[in-house]
Formats: sequence, structure tokens, C-alpha cells
Amino acid sequence: MNVRHFSALFAILAGPLFGCELPGPPIPASAENACDGLSAPVCADVRGTCVEGRCLIPTRSYPYLLVVSLPSSSLFAPGYSFAFDGSAASPFPFGKTPKCLDASCFTLPTLAVAEGRYDVTVASANDLGAAVGVTSGPPVTIPSRVSFRPRWLFDDGTTYDAAELGLPLLPLFADPTPQPPTATARGPFNGPVQSYRAYLPPGNSYEIDAFPASAYEASLPPRAEVAVPEQATLLLGESGRTLDDAAFRTTLIARDSGPLDGFQTWLEDSVGGRRISALETLRGISTSVTYRTLGQAPRFDVDRPTVNLVVAPPPGTITLPTLVANQVSGRVSDSVRYPQLPPPVTVAGYVGDFSKIAALSTIRFRATRIDTAESGTIGRALRYDVTVRTDDNGRYTTILPPGTYKVDVTPASARLGLQTFDLIVPRTKLEKTFLLPPRVTVGGIVRLWNGAPLAFGQVSFVPSGSYRSAKIRGEITLPPRPVLATIGAAGGYAARLDPGTYDLVVEPAPGGVLPRTVRTGFVVAGPIDANSAAAATVPDVVVPPPTPIPFLLRDPSSKLLPRALVRAYVRQASETAYIEIAATVADDDGSATLFLGDAPTPIAPR
Repeated sequence: MNVRHFSALFAILAGPLFGCELPGPPIPASAENACDGLSAPVCADVRGTCVEGRCLIPTRSYPYLLVVSLPSSSLFAPGYSFAFDGSAASPFPFGKTPKCLDASCFTLPTLAVAEGRYDVTVASANDLGAAVGVTSGPPVTIPSRVSFRPRWLFDDGTTYDAAELGLPLLPLFADPTPQPPTATARGPFNGPVQSYRAYLPPGNSYEIDAFPASAYEASLPPRAEVAVPEQATLLLGESGRTLDDAAFRTTLIARDSGPLDGFQTWLEDSVGGRRISALETLRGISTSVTYRTLGQAPRFDVDRPTVNLVVAPPPGTITLPTLVANQVSGRVSDSVRYPQLPPPVTVAGYVGDFSKIAALSTIRFRATRIDTAESGTIGRALRYDVTVRTDDNGRYTTILPPGTYKVDVTPASARLGLQTFDLIVPRTKLEKTFLLPPRVTVGGIVRLWNGAPLAFGQVSFVPSGSYRSAKIRGEITLPPRPVLATIGAAGGYAARLDPGTYDLVVEPAPGGVLPRTVRTGFVVAGPIDANSAAAATVPDVVVPPPTPIPFLLRDPSSKLLPRALVRAYVRQASETAYIEIAATVADDDGSATLFLGDAPTPIAPR
């Protein structure tokens, strides 16, 4: 689904502003939003219009999308979320029934049915070594757990996992349900057929993965595909699909020192990190492996490959890194070597503040390069990641392969800031001290459009959308911890923050009509020593008058939907991420009103 504009909706609502006849109470009056007499010119100065003594902005035109989430008590689709982009091309924009004709009236679509089985022919099962307990006859249905991950389509044609973008569209799951065997289908050992069924909000595409039960994961690959369920049955897992061409999926894996016994290898999606092949266990000094995949050819596209080859040490092993090699030639490499490594070394030390007072902390060591017995780039393909905790005296000890690391230190104390350090681990024992800066105290003022202070709301400092973008690009960064500050009677607030980049969200006190206001890209620099400043001032934030957007929610049978959560999101400029800009809960009669403010803008430097 393309993210387009709700500006057409704005235009319809603009004249008259309350032209949609919706049930429920009128928009409440608010002293903070009043405009009459001398304050009316001030309202006009901010493009506002006085309507019954309240300053409102009739139209705002910027792209945003809506997500409607139904409560668990709903009789229709309990716990489900539906996304709308407001475009004419949207499968379910507005007005789908005679009772819901207004542009601001939503009839939620009927859930699509996704059902099917993971079928494998008896001949294929025997060839792959899957113990299905039969030697002939119809296909055998393998018990599988199926996941459905919503994808979101951008205008440039790229799709992303919706949850990774910051949208509240979470994965859905279906477990196998046993049914009696038939003349055309049966389960292993002539047991029950293991089929699955899931109900999905239509309109989005889904990354659909069927993972065989653990008894079969070493012989049968996951089945993966992308599909767009409509308001009809979607059949998955039909029999007759064959494995991908083995000629392009075979490699020789060798270890330079010692046997590979117990090592495991598989192919994974380099974007989402999900396994896409059967799990192979290695033996001896070298092993020829043919990766068994189903429907994964598009991931090997030469122009945009998204496949990693993984060689992992036996489960539970410490100090041995995992080899992760990106496959870029449209096929897996002809051969892969797990290199000889120098012995691991002990790394111990201390975590404290600039005054060297002990700080109970969590420490994560992330390898960016592992030393090998020979020079070359293979060390960058080796991954090692371990997390340890200090004792109450700030002491820690761990064992690491020699190499170069990023070290993320997160203190338990709210007075200290988290920080990432660069660390080189030599081939001898290392003693390393990490000193953490104090959190930076920031403060500012929130004012209303008419110059009055905003009283008794909240200011949230949340990690910038740039951290989501970095994660989608495969970069690992340590985001700052979110912090919530209360606004005082005079509009002032203060908070102590980790070093990092934040988005600032001003939430007026509940019960009024003032909109949420978002400012992006507030950078907090940490002090470098005990004598550095640990304070900063946030530029003033001005809360504008609202644009009220009323909605009426109905289910497919035109019944009203009470208590639904309605949220608006915008894509952050230059980021692969969304941020929430407004939210409301529908009344018992299905009516709701969002109060929109201005689009998020970068925070002005001071």
C-alpha cells in the first residue's frame, strides 16, 4: 500500500468544518484554545479561524496514515489493527456501505482468510531424509508454525517490515490444527492432517513463513512467500512445489583447524535475519552442503541480493564466533572456510563515573572484526556478541576472541549516561576501565500559539527515527533511553538524558483539544570529562491551534465500533521510520475526533 495524502479528506472537512454529521458530544471548549475579542487577530496570525470562540486551523495538508486498533473486547476482529493511507488507490479508503458514505466514515474491511498446509510428497520426503512413516500415497502434511509479518510499501517500490518502521502492525501467528486424514492428505505416520488458518487485515502484503516443527527442521526448509490477501481465501502450502535449483545452492565448508563436528549452517534473509533454508549439521574437517530452500530465488537477485550464509559453532559454545558471509553473485559461494583463530583472552575491568565511583552496569561486546591466523577480510565476516553484568563494585570479567569491538555500557543508575566505546582486544589479557559521563540535564519552555505557557502536559524524549533507519540498513547502534518529563504551570520542564539524538513529543494534558507537537533531531552531546558542562537548553516549542478531524467507525455489517484506538503517523523526513503524531479513543457510539497539529519539523538549533 502506497503512503499518500489525506489532503483530500482535509479539503472535504474544511467547509464546513463540522459538515460531517457524527454522533457523540461536540468538541469541548478549552480555555487554552479560546479566541474572542482581542485574541481573535492572534488566531488569524497563525492561519486560524475562530469557530464558536475557539481557534481552529481548518486545513492542514501533509501526508499521513491512520491505524485503527480494535480492543480485545470488540465483537469484530478483537485485537486487530487496520492501516489506511486515505488514497483513492487504497483497497479500503472510505464509504463502503450505505450507512457509511461520508469521507470521514470508515467501514473496516472483512478479514481475509489465509489457510493451507505444508505438504511434501513421499518421494521428496525420502530424498530429504524426513521421517514421515509412509512409503507411498498422497502428500504428507508437516506440522508447521506460520508467521505473517505485515510489509509496508513506499512510493519508490521498496517494502519494509511494518513493525521495524515504527508502525503498530505486529506479526500474526498460526499454529497447526489437526484434522482427520483424507484420501488426498494425511499427516506423518498416517496421522492427522496438520493445517493452519489465520485471519488477516487485508490491503497489506505479508511476509509469510512456515517453519516445520523441530523434528523436521534439519531436513525440510521453511516455506516463504510474500502475498497480499484480499477478501477471499488465500491458499498456501499447496503440494507440487519443488526445491530451488541445487546447482546454485551447494558449497564446501572447511575448517582450518580442528573438526567441524557439531557446527551448524543455514541461509538467512540478510534484511530480517530469518532462516530460509533447512538447518544442516556439519561433521569432519570439511563438509559439502546443499542448502534446501523453497521459493527463495528472488533473494538471490544479482542486483539486490539479500542472502547470508551462516556457519555457527555448536549451540552453547563460548568464545567461538559465527561466520556470516553475504552472498552477492546470485548463488552461494563454491567454498567457505572457517578460519583458524588465536586463543581467546580474558578481559576484565571496572565501570564507574568520572569520579571513579562504581557503577552497576550491563556491558555488551559487539565484534566488528575478529583476528585470524592470516591477514585478509574474513575477520569482518565473523560475528561475536556477548553481554555481561558488573557486580555491585563495578567489576566485570569475560572471555573474548582477540579483535576489534564496539562496547555498549548501560548503567543501572539514572544519573549516568550510557555510552559506546571502541575497544581493541589484544592476544594477551586485557584490563579495561570504562568511565561513564553524567546524564545531561536539559530544560525548556512550551508555549501556546497565543504566547501563553502550556501547563501540566508532558514532554517525551524518544530515540530519533534515525536509529530505526540504521537498524534497517543493518547497522547496530545504541539508542538513548526514552525519558518522560512533566510540564509545570509556567510551561517549563526539565529532564536528564543520555547522549544521543532524540525526537521531542509534546503531549498536552488530557481532556482538551490541543494537538500533539513533534520536533525531531534534538542532539544531546555527552560531557567528555568531569569539568565539561552537563546541561543544555531546548529551544522553545510552540503548540499551534488544532485541526479537528472527526471519524465514525463501522464494521463490515455497518455496526458501530466502540472504544477503538485511532492513531495518525507520518514518515519522518530523510528516514525509513514513522512517528505517531495524534491519537484518540472512539466513544461508545464509534465516533472519534483526532486533533492534528503541524507536521513534525527539525528542532531549531539554539
